[in-house]
Amino acid sequence: MGRRITILGMGQSASERRWDIWRYCQGTEIWGLNNGYLKFPQLRGKWGRYFELHRWEYVKDWESGVKDHFRALDQLDCPVYVG
Repeated sequence: MGRRITILGMGQSASERRWDIWRYCQGTEIWGLNNGYLKFPQLRGKWGRYFELHRWEYVKDWESGVKDHFRALDQLDCPVYVG
C-alpha cells in the first residue's frame, strides 16, 4: 500500500469540517497551503509539508491574518515550499 496524503485546502468542505478535521486526517500525511494554519490550529505540529502558492510580489504585502506570515510558516516545523 502506498502512502496516504490529505491536502487541506481552504474550500467549503474544509470550513465545514475544520473543528473535527483531525478525524479525517488520521493515518495520513497532512499537507497544507497558504495561511491554512490559521483555519486548522489543532494541526500544529502535524503538518507533513506546506505550500505557499502565492507569488512573492503578492505575499510581501498580503494581510494573511498574522503579523509575519513567513515567520508563521517557519514555525510549522515541516518542509515549506514556496514559488
